[in-house]
Formats: sequence, structure tokens, C-alpha cells
Amino acid sequence: MILEYVATSDGWKLPAYRYPPPISKRHPVILIHGLGTNRFNLDFPIPRFSLAKYLHRQGYDVWVVELRGAGQSHRNGWIKNVIAKSKSEWTFDDHIFKDLPALVRHIQKKTNKKKLHWIGHSLGGTMVYAAIETMGNEVCASAVILGASMNSQAKPGIIRTLLKLDPLYKKIPFLPLKPLAQLLAPVSRWLAPLEDNFIFARDNLDQKTIELGLEKAIENISTTVFLQMHDWYRKNHFRAIHPRFSYRDHLKKIRAPVLVCAGVLDGLTPLPDVYFGYRQIASKDKKFRVFGREHGCRTDYAHVDLILGKNAPKEVFPEIAAWLNRHDKH
Repeated sequence: MILEYVATSDGWKLPAYRYPPPISKRHPVILIHGLGTNRFNLDFPIPRFSLAKYLHRQGYDVWVVELRGAGQSHRNGWIKNVIAKSKSEWTFDDHIFKDLPALVRHIQKKTNKKKLHWIGHSLGGTMVYAAIETMGNEVCASAVILGASMNSQAKPGIIRTLLKLDPLYKKIPFLPLKPLAQLLAPVSRWLAPLEDNFIFARDNLDQKTIELGLEKAIENISTTVFLQMHDWYRKNHFRAIHPRFSYRDHLKKIRAPVLVCAGVLDGLTPLPDVYFGYRQIASKDKKFRVFGREHGCRTDYAHVDLILGKNAPKEVFPEIAAWLNRHDKH
């Protein structure tokens, strides 16, 4: 694995972890993590659950990126870096109009390939939609969306509760999920049984995976990003703050091949909200895949276990690889 840093136009240095194959004519793959996570979301420390390593073994040039505020991303100068991370003033739009364009240009230059295979989980999947909308279909060989919504009609109970706490969020620069997750990791075996198939299906996630995920994969959440998402959920309109741009209304401009995956039990991004994005895109070559027992799987899936579930390496990963293989024209 090779670590390279990519500079954005406003001074952030973003990590790009590359798994280069010895020889490959395939299009490179970019993996985008979700909200409150880092690269370990898609490149888990346990190799069996690393989608990045799985695709690398299939012969792909894999790039796992970390966006501003996550993992090893930083500003030059320790004082500037501490201030930037403590203020957490970036928005979702900074990821779309600054972070991802810089990362894509870097990957294109390094690989001499214009088109990439895009894979995003959770909010990372929402970013894949938005990136194709803003950068154009010509940068996309294919896309895989994992448990990502572009609609908020369902509004799970936990979301409705979180919306009521906005006055509190406005008083703090970030949600301290990282120290909280690390604090809970040692006692997670007693807390895990309380999970009601919202974040993950109880019988599809190992305890070791839960503990390691809490220790390594969780990041603090920018309050500005969180409040922007709350605006989406209130108004049922996923849109940019600046520049004014509707991510929802531009879905119809996506014509690249897209595989949309959903967990049947997902309580964070329910099936109707995930299906909305699939229905709105104009791609003629698209597929909606639900993972659960009624759909031929060994177990039901929720949100996190789409990529970290016990059965994901045997059921989800192969479908992703098959989709990429089908659309890897070189």
C-alpha cells in the first residue's frame, strides 16, 4: 500500500491510500467513506472485511481516500491544523467541489485513465451521486452505491429525534464521536445486544469487528455538515449551500452504469430512500440489489454490515466485483 497526499485549492492535504496491481489495464477504483468514518470504513484492519483489498486481489488499482476532517487529512502547520479540525467549518459541498475533484485529478494523472469506478458507502454513496453530477459522466466507468439515500421521505424515528436537537448542535463545532466510540469499545459486547437492526443486523456482525470498528474507524462529525443534512431531511431536498445546486434535481443527469445496494433491515437509510436515487437516475444500465434472506442471502443486512457483515465478503463483495468487471472496458 502506498500513501500519497493530495492538495486541495484551499489548503487541505488529503490522504489517498493506493493498492497498485503489478500490471493492470483496468480503470482505477476510488473508495469513498461515509459520515463520521475514515478509510477503515472500506479498508477494514481485518483483511477479510476490506473491500479495498478484495478488489485489489481482483486486479484493480484501488484508491481509498480520506476527505477533510477524517483520518490523516490535515492542514500544513500544526497550529493551522488544530484550528481547522477543532472548528470543523466545512460542508458537504466542500467534499464535492474541492476534495473529490482534487483527488480525481490526482488519480487520473497517476494512472493515465480518465474514467474511474466509483464506490461509496452511506454518505459516501451520496457523494458519488453528487460527484458524477458535478464532474460529468465522462469521469465514471461505473458506480456502486452502498446504503446511501438521496431522499428523506421515510425519516426513521432516530432522525426525527436528532432534528429536535439542532439548537444544541449549533453551539458546538463538532460531534465528538471518535472519543465516545473509543470509550464504548471495551463495553460494546454488553451494548451490542441492544442494537435493534438499525445500524447493523445483530447476527451479521462479529463482536471483534464491532470493537475494532469503534476503535479505528470512527471520526468526529462536522456540525456544519450535520446541520446541512438536517436541512435536507426537513425539506426533503438534498442540495448545496454554496454554490446553489440541487443534488436531488440533477440525479436525472447521471447516465453512467450504476449498481445501487441496500440492506433490507437498514434503519438509517431505509429502502424507499435508497430506491429514490436509483429511480431518478437516467442510466439505462442500472441495477437495484437488496441484500436479505428473501433475496437469496444467508442473513438479513442493515447498514454497516453491507460492507463489514460476516457474510459480506461472500455475498456483497463478489457482486460489486462482477459489476466492475462487466463495465471495465479498456
